[in-house]
Amino acid sequence: MDLRQTVLQGLRRRGRTNEWLAVRLELRGVCSATAVHRWLSGRGDTKARIAGEALDELGIGLEGELARWGTVRVGATVVICRVGDATWERGDWREAAGSHADAVRARERRLQALARFGR
Repeated sequence: MDLRQTVLQGLRRRGRTNEWLAVRLELRGVCSATAVHRWLSGRGDTKARIAGEALDELGIGLEGELARWGTVRVGATVVICRVGDATWERGDWREAAGSHADAVRARERRLQALARFGR
């Protein structure tokens, strides 16, 4: 499960909508409501800071299995690493995964997306 899915699941559990979260983050000055809608609909990525603010707004922590592995964009590539290690911290985009296998699949999807957009 990636961060977007975690946020969407958290919204459903709390009976909140994407619009509620978008407005809350915009009012806090985190980002525009449009950026939140784009990310939650799967039409775009977001920065780790914005995803973190969304998780904070919902009171969701990343402890346990979810936060053991992740993918990080470092320059023009995406690498698999342990969440919280040096590679995780230096990446400019991060996605937590539940297992190493999930991280491998997330990496492949991310690399395909980057190739499509010529990054």
